[in-house]
Amino acid sequence: WFDCAYCLTGSPSELLSTINMRLRLGQCALAKSLYEQVLQMALSAPQREVAERKLQEAIEAIANRGTLPRQTQMEDEMQQLLAEQVSSTAEAELQLLLRRLREQGHFANAQSDFEAAQMWFDCAWSLSRQVIDLLSAANMRVKLVETSPVAEALYT
Repeated sequence: WFDCAYCLTGSPSELLSTINMRLRLGQCALAKSLYEQVLQMALSAPQREVAERKLQEAIEAIANRGTLPRQTQMEDEMQQLLAEQVSSTAEAELQLLLRRLREQGHFANAQSDFEAAQMWFDCAWSLSRQVIDLLSAANMRVKLVETSPVAEALYT
């Protein structure tokens, strides 16, 4: 909704809220990049303070991403990846959706947006349960954090 509000109003406050949602979703690198760009805009003093503070949060989140306890990090992501999913989508529609998810994943990867690519491939995996999607998501995790325990577990 913040995305829609920003598109309608162009308000920096709505944009800051949109970026904050990305940060809360764990898209740290994307949030960092967006906060850096926002700080180049004309902002009020309170908006600038929020953007600077949130940029620091994003930087800290990136730095801390690999420092979570190994077992906790692996369990959380593995449970998400391996949980059984049920889809009520018709097969033809499902195949079209999977193709689009994979295309977006490959596009994001080509743009070096590995967080977004991971999200697209995770979505594809949740629908397809095909090893290719799981491996693509693992590849993106390795690109984000070279010591990703999830990627390591999937490859060994």
